[in-house]
Amino acid sequence: MKLLLLGGTAFVGRHIVDAALAGGHEVTLFHRGKTGLDLFPEVVRVLGDRSTEIEKLANGRWDAVVDVSGRLPSDVRKSADFLQDRVGSYIFISTVSVYRDWGGAQDEDGEVHPAMLQPPVPMTGEAYGALKVGCEVAVDELYPIGSTIIRPGLIVGPHDTSDRFTYWPSRVARGG
Repeated sequence: MKLLLLGGTAFVGRHIVDAALAGGHEVTLFHRGKTGLDLFPEVVRVLGDRSTEIEKLANGRWDAVVDVSGRLPSDVRKSADFLQDRVGSYIFISTVSVYRDWGGAQDEDGEVHPAMLQPPVPMTGEAYGALKVGCEVAVDELYPIGSTIIRPGLIVGPHDTSDRFTYWPSRVARGG
Protein backbone atom coordinates (compact mmCIF):
# COMPACT_ATOMS: atom_id res chain seq x y z
CA MET A 1 0.00 0.00 0.00
CA LYS A 2 1.20 3.51 -0.78
CA LEU A 3 0.82 5.78 2.26
CA LEU A 4 1.23 9.52 2.62
CA LEU A 5 1.81 10.89 6.11
CA LEU A 6 1.22 14.54 6.87
CA GLY A 7 3.69 14.97 9.69
CA GLY A 8 5.27 11.73 10.75
CA THR A 9 8.66 12.50 12.26
CA ALA A 10 7.97 13.61 15.83
CA PHE A 11 5.91 11.37 18.12
CA VAL A 12 2.79 9.50 17.01
CA GLY A 13 3.59 9.74 13.32
CA ARG A 14 7.02 8.30 13.90
CA HIS A 15 5.47 5.12 15.31
CA ILE A 16 3.00 4.95 12.40
CA VAL A 17 5.88 5.18 9.91
CA ASP A 18 7.77 2.43 11.77
CA ALA A 19 4.71 0.15 11.63
CA ALA A 20 4.02 0.93 7.97
CA LEU A 21 7.59 0.17 6.95
CA ALA A 22 7.59 -3.04 9.01
CA GLY A 23 4.41 -4.02 7.14
CA GLY A 24 6.11 -3.52 3.78
CA HIS A 25 4.22 -0.37 2.82
CA GLU A 26 5.62 2.40 0.63
CA VAL A 27 5.70 5.64 2.63
CA THR A 28 5.89 9.29 1.64
CA LEU A 29 6.41 11.87 4.39
CA PHE A 30 5.26 15.45 3.97
CA HIS A 31 6.60 17.55 6.82
CA ARG A 32 8.22 20.87 7.62
CA GLY A 33 11.66 19.42 8.31
CA LYS A 34 11.81 20.67 11.89
CA THR A 35 12.25 17.18 13.37
CA GLY A 36 13.46 13.81 12.23
CA LEU A 37 15.45 14.70 9.13
CA ASP A 38 17.76 11.78 9.92
CA LEU A 39 14.89 9.30 10.30
CA PHE A 40 13.61 6.86 7.69
CA PRO A 41 16.16 7.22 4.88
CA GLU A 42 14.17 4.68 2.85
CA VAL A 43 11.03 6.83 2.50
CA VAL A 44 10.17 9.50 -0.01
CA ARG A 45 10.38 12.83 1.79
CA VAL A 46 8.72 16.06 0.69
CA LEU A 47 9.52 19.11 2.80
CA GLY A 48 6.88 21.78 3.06
CA ASP A 49 4.31 23.53 5.20
CA ARG A 50 0.79 22.17 4.73
CA SER A 51 -0.75 25.63 5.06
CA THR A 52 1.26 27.17 2.21
CA GLU A 53 3.01 24.40 0.26
CA ILE A 54 0.59 21.46 -0.05
CA GLU A 55 0.93 21.80 -3.84
CA LYS A 56 4.34 20.13 -3.54
CA LEU A 57 2.34 16.88 -3.48
CA ALA A 58 0.75 17.52 -6.90
CA ASN A 59 2.51 14.67 -8.70
CA GLY A 60 1.82 11.95 -6.13
CA ARG A 61 -0.87 9.28 -5.81
CA TRP A 62 -1.46 7.25 -2.65
CA ASP A 63 -3.86 4.63 -1.38
CA ALA A 64 -4.33 6.54 1.87
CA VAL A 65 -3.21 9.63 3.72
CA VAL A 66 -2.66 9.59 7.48
CA ASP A 67 -2.94 13.10 8.88
CA VAL A 68 -1.15 13.26 12.23
CA SER A 69 -0.35 16.98 12.13
CA GLY A 70 -3.75 18.60 11.55
CA ARG A 71 -4.62 21.14 14.22
CA LEU A 72 -6.26 24.01 12.37
CA PRO A 73 -9.47 23.41 10.40
CA SER A 74 -8.37 25.70 7.56
CA ASP A 75 -5.15 23.70 7.09
CA VAL A 76 -6.93 20.35 7.24
CA ARG A 77 -9.60 21.52 4.80
CA LYS A 78 -6.95 22.77 2.37
CA SER A 79 -4.96 19.52 2.58
CA ALA A 80 -8.01 17.26 2.37
CA ASP A 81 -9.40 19.20 -0.58
CA PHE A 82 -6.10 19.24 -2.46
CA LEU A 83 -5.59 15.50 -1.94
CA GLN A 84 -9.12 14.41 -2.96
CA ASP A 85 -8.09 13.18 -6.40
CA ARG A 86 -4.73 11.87 -5.15
CA VAL A 87 -5.66 9.53 -2.27
CA GLY A 88 -8.11 6.69 -1.82
CA SER A 89 -8.91 7.39 1.81
CA TYR A 90 -8.20 10.01 4.47
CA ILE A 91 -7.30 8.97 8.02
CA PHE A 92 -7.36 11.83 10.50
CA ILE A 93 -5.86 11.53 13.97
CA SER A 94 -8.09 13.61 16.23
CA THR A 95 -8.45 13.45 20.03
CA VAL A 96 -10.86 12.59 22.83
CA SER A 97 -10.67 16.31 23.65
CA VAL A 98 -13.47 16.79 21.10
CA TYR A 99 -16.00 15.41 23.63
CA ARG A 100 -17.93 17.86 25.81
CA ASP A 101 -18.58 15.40 28.65
CA TRP A 102 -15.63 13.92 30.47
CA GLY A 103 -17.84 12.24 33.08
CA GLY A 104 -17.66 8.76 31.58
CA ALA A 105 -16.72 6.62 28.64
CA GLN A 106 -17.50 8.00 25.19
CA ASP A 107 -18.02 6.51 21.77
CA GLU A 108 -18.28 8.11 18.33
CA ASP A 109 -21.86 9.18 19.07
CA GLY A 110 -20.90 11.22 22.14
CA GLU A 111 -21.65 14.94 22.14
CA VAL A 112 -18.73 17.00 20.88
CA HIS A 113 -17.83 20.67 21.25
CA PRO A 114 -19.22 23.07 18.66
CA ALA A 115 -16.76 23.23 15.78
CA MET A 116 -14.32 26.11 15.95
CA LEU A 117 -13.08 27.07 12.51
CA GLN A 118 -10.55 29.76 13.44
CA PRO A 119 -8.25 29.73 16.47
CA PRO A 120 -8.74 32.38 19.12
CA VAL A 121 -6.12 35.05 19.59
CA PRO A 122 -4.26 34.37 21.73
CA MET A 123 -4.48 30.61 21.25
CA THR A 124 -5.64 28.76 24.36
CA GLY A 125 -5.57 25.12 25.39
CA GLU A 126 -9.34 25.24 25.84
CA ALA A 127 -9.75 25.73 22.08
CA TYR A 128 -7.92 22.51 21.18
CA GLY A 129 -10.95 20.18 21.24
CA ALA A 130 -13.23 22.56 19.35
CA LEU A 131 -10.55 23.15 16.69
CA LYS A 132 -10.15 19.39 16.27
CA VAL A 133 -13.93 19.14 15.80
CA GLY A 134 -13.56 21.71 13.02
CA CYS A 135 -10.86 19.54 11.45
CA GLU A 136 -13.09 16.46 11.66
CA VAL A 137 -15.93 18.37 9.98
CA ALA A 138 -13.64 19.29 7.09
CA VAL A 139 -12.55 15.67 6.59
CA ASP A 140 -16.12 14.34 6.83
CA GLU A 141 -17.43 16.91 4.33
CA LEU A 142 -14.70 16.25 1.77
CA TYR A 143 -14.59 12.46 2.27
CA PRO A 144 -18.15 11.36 3.12
CA ILE A 145 -17.04 7.87 2.09
CA GLY A 146 -13.43 6.92 2.62
CA SER A 147 -12.56 8.79 5.79
CA THR A 148 -11.59 7.47 9.19
CA ILE A 149 -11.44 9.67 12.28
CA ILE A 150 -9.42 8.28 15.18
CA ARG A 151 -9.90 9.87 18.62
CA PRO A 152 -7.14 8.65 20.91
CA GLY A 153 -6.86 9.61 24.55
CA LEU A 154 -3.63 10.35 26.37
CA ILE A 155 -0.83 8.90 24.27
CA VAL A 156 2.50 8.31 25.99
CA GLY A 157 5.65 6.50 25.06
CA PRO A 158 9.03 6.87 23.41
CA HIS A 159 9.67 10.20 21.66
CA ASP A 160 6.87 12.05 23.50
CA THR A 161 8.17 15.55 24.15
CA SER A 162 4.93 16.95 25.58
CA ASP A 163 5.48 16.11 29.27
CA ARG A 164 1.74 15.33 29.51
CA PHE A 165 2.37 12.05 31.31
CA THR A 166 5.81 12.42 32.86
CA TYR A 167 4.69 15.58 34.67
CA TRP A 168 2.55 13.57 37.09
CA PRO A 169 5.08 10.93 38.25
CA SER A 170 7.67 13.70 38.59
CA ARG A 171 5.27 15.78 40.66
CA VAL A 172 4.42 12.81 42.91
CA ALA A 173 8.13 12.09 43.36
CA ARG A 174 8.59 15.69 44.54
CA GLY A 175 5.89 15.16 47.17
CA GLY A 176 2.80 16.17 45.25
